[in-house]
Amino acid sequence: MTTRRWNVPVKADGLRSNELVSIRYDRNNIAVQISELDSGDTQWRFLFTTIQALRVTTWESAGEVLAALPVDGGFFERTDSDLLRSLGPQHYMGAARHFVISCYDEVVEVVAHHVEISRVESGSGTMRR
Repeated sequence: MTTRRWNVPVKADGLRSNELVSIRYDRNNIAVQISELDSGDTQWRFLFTTIQALRVTTWESAGEVLAALPVDGGFFERTDSDLLRSLGPQHYMGAARHFVISCYDEVVEVVAHHVEISRVESGSGTMRR
């Protein structure tokens, strides 16, 4: 298994740099909204589509996942992970990717084919891409 930093526009100096605000799940997508702790109001939305899995683990119970992550940053992608292998044969999974978002109190893992990241405009509830 390989873990690498995932290049996103969200500031994350360490594993607990962001706070999970919400997760919205429906059968077509997963929307994860986080807040940058250092910047006050800056929030980001990650919209995952063509999804296969969602796993949310409390920080205290995520030791195995956290041990495999670099200490700097908060956004990662894992290849050839146990989670990916557990979901089915490679031909079935196709272009699925295993994303890891490390937040202050939780670790969010999503297996999906696509993701769009947008900044949430404070007070307006609208997104900016």
